[in-house]
Amino acid sequence: MSLGIDTNVLVRYLVQDDPEQSRRAAALIEEGCTPENPGVVSIVVLCELVWVLQRAYGCHRENVAEV
Repeated sequence: MSLGIDTNVLVRYLVQDDPEQSRRAAALIEEGCTPENPGVVSIVVLCELVWVLQRAYGCHRENVAEV
């Protein structure tokens, strides 16, 4: 089985702008994803993540590419 990771979860995990949601996102990613139950990120989620980080948070392309 695998665990689909949503854009909102990734944004909260990376940006850490909401303490409660960021904590939950970190727990999901760091504790919920295992070799037996890997996290999966679709290409659509990756595209949304790039768009949100650049447009909503003003991240530069180079910084987003490092993620």
